[in-house]
Amino acid sequence: MSQALPDIQVPASKLSIAPSNVRKRTDPVADSELKASILARGIIQNLIGLPVARKKGEYQITAGGRRLTQLKALIDEGKLPADYPVTVKLLSNRNDAAEISLVENFNRLNMSPAEECRAFQTIMETEKKSPADVAIRFGLTERFVLGRLRLAGLADPVFDALADGTITLDVAKAYGSITDTARQAAVFEELADGYYATNCAEIRRRLISGFYRGNDPKALLVGRDAYLAAGGRIDGDLFSDNASENWIDSDIVETLAQERLEAAAAALRSTEGFGELRVVCHSRVPYMETIGLDPIEGEPAELTPEEEERQRAIEVELETIAENADEDGYSDEEIERIEGLESEYQGLTERPPVLGADQKATSLAYLVIGDDGTPRLHEQIYAIPQPEPEVDEDADTQSQEEDESADEPVDEASGRSPISQKLAEELALMKTEILRVHV
Repeated sequence: MSQALPDIQVPASKLSIAPSNVRKRTDPVADSELKASILARGIIQNLIGLPVARKKGEYQITAGGRRLTQLKALIDEGKLPADYPVTVKLLSNRNDAAEISLVENFNRLNMSPAEECRAFQTIMETEKKSPADVAIRFGLTERFVLGRLRLAGLADPVFDALADGTITLDVAKAYGSITDTARQAAVFEELADGYYATNCAEIRRRLISGFYRGNDPKALLVGRDAYLAAGGRIDGDLFSDNASENWIDSDIVETLAQERLEAAAAALRSTEGFGELRVVCHSRVPYMETIGLDPIEGEPAELTPEEEERQRAIEVELETIAENADEDGYSDEEIERIEGLESEYQGLTERPPVLGADQKATSLAYLVIGDDGTPRLHEQIYAIPQPEPEVDEDADTQSQEEDESADEPVDEASGRSPISQKLAEELALMKTEILRVHV
């Protein structure tokens, strides 16, 4: 191994990447981060290079090619001067260039996510920087920095598990989906060493039990602005989109959703003419709600003249495609066209049945929440249940007693049977036996 010569300062314009540099692939995101770092702090780690033969003052870089590339990009953008000085460590032996390039790229230990979290936290606390400032300095998005800061605030047992590698970054992000550290610690202890200890979906499910997500049909029906205006709180999930944020105050969501649905039902009652319209503040009608109800089947929907004409046009076009098909069958374009026409034709013919005014007057409909948060009528309409006739229990009891006493011998003077019930039964049995003998 050759000995390295002292470091020298070389203008960036006199540097180029050597063919012996082993790194050939790069990452656009990592490159943008490196570029931002160079702009903020310069090239902190020196480059390693060799003199170019017969070109005095020029050098080829064998280790540090990414740094040089991003530096020259900044020069091309006019953000740094062309003669920007770069520290270069020279090699005395050209044969060592590839090996040193490999060593520099191979013997590298990246920071752990936990170390990144603490590093960002320290920079913001000591230098009084905002997340946006840190993001610009390191070429990151502000959301990424905020996410790492959220992880820095994890409950102690969860962060310690991330730091020592017991859990992965994805698991830590699952715990970081809410800011309640007490709840994080409770769920972490609950799942510790269990089957679901590293199941991110189960961790999130337990953390937000009792919450609503931003994309829940009820949340979509209520609307974010209305929820916040009513005093609702939101615990944003920095590791996913806004649809996954947690709406903490479920009672506010329930109240507002019920009010919105009741208002929509009031409007429908005045226009649709249903005998009864019930509100179900869910996406589906519970099974027990409709058990015992008789469904009402409507009449087939009639087509308008325009729709009938379109049906005939579709039939003609399908026949034309079939007649013009070659021996090898349909082309990809023809198949796509046929499928589109058949789908349109099916939409015209297989429409939900409609109810007449008389049917609606005796029908029961349900208003539910669509998956997109829009109030919608449940597809099945039912007959309004008729009340069962009331039964006079006292009259039934009296009638039964009269029937039972009709066959008993009665003492006309007292109005009661002169013999006991047991004796009456025995006499009846004897009478039956005598009749059987004579027969």
